[in-house]
Amino acid sequence: MAEAVTAGRFERWRRLWRAIILPLNAVALLPVIVGGVIVGARLLGDETSDAQPPDARYEGAALERPAPDFSLIDQDGQSVALTDLRGKVVVLAFMDSRCDDTCPLTAQELRLTANVLGSRVDERVAFVAINVNRNFNRPEDVALFTREQHLDEIPGWRFLTGPPEWLEPVWTAYNINVQPPSEPGEDDFQHSPGVYVIDQQGNLVRHVSVPLLEDPSIPTWDGRPLRELLELHVRKLLEQ
Repeated sequence: MAEAVTAGRFERWRRLWRAIILPLNAVALLPVIVGGVIVGARLLGDETSDAQPPDARYEGAALERPAPDFSLIDQDGQSVALTDLRGKVVVLAFMDSRCDDTCPLTAQELRLTANVLGSRVDERVAFVAINVNRNFNRPEDVALFTREQHLDEIPGWRFLTGPPEWLEPVWTAYNINVQPPSEPGEDDFQHSPGVYVIDQQGNLVRHVSVPLLEDPSIPTWDGRPLRELLELHVRKLLEQ
């Protein structure tokens, strides 16, 4: 039974990943409102289901547009808006507070990236995640995930959440497709993978999505891991 559940989770993740390797820079932004804050966007189209995996040259999808703003609550119950982080490079992920498969792998990649960047983190770089779980959406829920995945080791780490009416417009603005649990008794929601990099002026510059698991359906993948790509793009922005 455990093997069947693991296989099901793997297949679910595989389908989501293959659907999100996209030409993001071809799609326009549309305005969205979150709690009175204007946010940008529908970033992605529906033409990506047949996209092929990138090769070793893959560096993510280049973007050149304002990042949709948001105002949510972090794991300590403090209000945080994207505009509060202006002047810093922002590494923005979307994670499920109850996920026990790919989100912990993303968390590990974020920790490794922050570790390599060292003292620049918090002072010049902000690591932020937004919750995709409609049910486990309290500050206590994202605080628990933060502790379990040791994300509090990242200086200034923020895992943002809020009620569904706050979260859903942000998911839409960043084109994060969120689906309910696929199996009875599961707590985590399926969602689009990938991490955004936002520059010091609040502009989206890159969306990076790479396999986090060994995927036999993508035999030609030999690209760099997520942590290396995030470090690459963050360093470029810091050196400008």
